[in-house]
Amino acid sequence: NNLKVINQNAFENCALEGTIDLSSIHMISDYAFAGNQKLEGVKTGDTLISIGSYAFAGCKKLADITITADKVKYGSYAFTGCESIKEFTVNGAVLPEGMFYECDSLEKVTIGKDVNDIGEFAFRDTILSKFEIDKKNKTFETPDGLYIIANKGKELVAVAPSVEGEFSAATMGGNDKVEVVGNGAFSHNTQINSVV
Repeated sequence: NNLKVINQNAFENCALEGTIDLSSIHMISDYAFAGNQKLEGVKTGDTLISIGSYAFAGCKKLADITITADKVKYGSYAFTGCESIKEFTVNGAVLPEGMFYECDSLEKVTIGKDVNDIGEFAFRDTILSKFEIDKKNKTFETPDGLYIIANKGKELVAVAPSVEGEFSAATMGGNDKVEVVGNGAFSHNTQINSVV
């Protein structure tokens, strides 16, 4: 297969079904497969370099995503509205803004060793209850899996949307280290009822 690039809007709002094999693809552009509501799986290969913004947005049945490349550049909102994704491992430097927005079945995200930036609203409107971070990641840590901190515990980057109760800087990062709450860290978390 000689196909290397799928350009912007190439298969947007088509009737693709089942699993598609994109193992020869290097680049999936913005909106390339957006709106394919019956698409269930995507298999990519080691040559994948990037997945564009909104590339799979609204693919409601998309659940099985295989990404084997070491580092992939993801565009913002790449998987927004993919209601069937339950878990995902991010391989790349940036987990962009809104990447999993409205992925309301998403339970587990593993942050890879190379991720050094997490965009706002990345986990908004998911049921994510716990984060996992590769032990080799030098930027982020998650002491108990419920939140992600950076800058030696001084910045609260993200909180699992299912966290409930009260927010206290003393309990996140320990020893009152948290000085900054990041953009959208608690956005749409209806379980937080107090800030102390």
